[in-house]
Amino acid sequence: MQCRAYQSKLSTPAQADENQHPLVLYQESDMQYVKCSLKKIIRTLGILAGLTASQAAVATNVELTITGINKVEGTILLAAYDSAQNMGNPDKAWQKRLQKVDSQSLTFMFTDVLPGQYAFSVFQDLDGDFRLKTNIVGIPVEPYGFSNNPTLYGAPNFEQVAITVGEQDSHIIISLE
Repeated sequence: MQCRAYQSKLSTPAQADENQHPLVLYQESDMQYVKCSLKKIIRTLGILAGLTASQAAVATNVELTITGINKVEGTILLAAYDSAQNMGNPDKAWQKRLQKVDSQSLTFMFTDVLPGQYAFSVFQDLDGDFRLKTNIVGIPVEPYGFSNNPTLYGAPNFEQVAITVGEQDSHIIISLE
């Protein structure tokens, strides 16, 4: 039975048919309207409860620690990417962070991270220009690192440095080179 058929307002006892039994205060169509309305409310509450439970189940934290900081100076710049298409373009990073270097290791916390693949790229900006300084052939001269700590000969691709975030909290360590 479709609930749309009962869109009219409830009748009141004053509107009841004179031939109707005195104990029947509302028409049958009114009761169908109430039943359908209650079904809609219960269904909506069920959907909302399911969404809340599913979001709580997948919300996770990622703790990222940068180690191998030899000079306690400058700023660590971090870019996190959630797709291969955006990898390497800081303007399209999923998240960007920066932090002044005040010790030989730093920790960044990412909260409410959805499950998926993420790649993290960091470098230590020693000269304050917010760019990774390279030599004449393009090899970095400032400390840098990537998730998975790969051995590289050239810029990495997303698959080389991507980590999988599941429904459990994650801890990633990136060692600067």
